[in-house]
Amino acid sequence: MDLTVVLPARNEADNLKAVVEEAQEALLRARIDAEILIVDDGSTDATASVAAALAGPGVRVVTFPVNRGRAHAIAEGFAQAAGSAVAVMDSDGQYDPGDLAPLLAVLAGGADVANGCRFDRADTPMRRLVSGVYNLVLMRGVIGVRSRDANSGLKMFRTASLPLLGYDPAGFRRGHRYLVAWAEARGLRVVDVPVSHRPRAGGRSYIRPGREARNTVLDLMAFRRAMRREPEPAGRPVES
Repeated sequence: MDLTVVLPARNEADNLKAVVEEAQEALLRARIDAEILIVDDGSTDATASVAAALAGPGVRVVTFPVNRGRAHAIAEGFAQAAGSAVAVMDSDGQYDPGDLAPLLAVLAGGADVANGCRFDRADTPMRRLVSGVYNLVLMRGVIGVRSRDANSGLKMFRTASLPLLGYDPAGFRRGHRYLVAWAEARGLRVVDVPVSHRPRAGGRSYIRPGREARNTVLDLMAFRRAMRREPEPAGRPVES
């Protein structure tokens, strides 16, 4: 199998069906042998029933009985992925599944991580400001990340590189936001790939600037501790 597409979903009943169906169409059009893995992160709306109705050939569902956070949902997706590559994509409909094929092509060209870089963000001014400060000040200024959009909700990883990545969200509040920094720190080759970005069709965002600022400081300390630990023993992945 070429690809597992992980869809972390928390209270995305309004968007999930359309996102899965659009992803299926895009994967079929691109002739990518893929599965979709929905990780229901303790939703309190109808997400569980929507996901259950979508389950079947090519669509699997993992359900957390309580909300554990996006970082843990992604880690579960990594653990259960059956594809040679694993993509993580937001379930809110803001990303175009048609961009999965270009990301997969970048991995085929030798990259370990293809990071979707939003070239025209369809977010509110406040969200763009928060993300801009996060990318420019923290990721690029403090940590030294080279990516222009480390916090993108569309990323793809070579599955063989995951042991070297050694991603463990324990101790983080928003550990998924450090995935690109994590990969670069482990010596993985990360390539930014331009992707489109759309307005949220339904549901709501859980980002709150004040809370995010506090969590960012705590997560920076957790990230530095994590980088002092060695990942699971693994050789450098051979690029195919």
